[in-house]
Amino acid sequence: MVNSGKKKYVRIAEGAELYSVGKHTFESWVEEAKAARRIKGVVLVNTDKIDAFIESFEEDY
Repeated sequence: MVNSGKKKYVRIAEGAELYSVGKHTFESWVEEAKAARRIKGVVLVNTDKIDAFIESFEEDY
């Protein structure tokens, strides 16, 4: 489900793999996008917010 992009929430490692970036890069995106939810020590990342964050950098090539 992660690779197909159908999960709304992922953990940090899953998200880094999904977006093909390193763990630390993904963590910084999560912080900037305010996309994290912490539940009993588990960090879940809202992929909709990460997608919107990435789209905010859209440039014409």
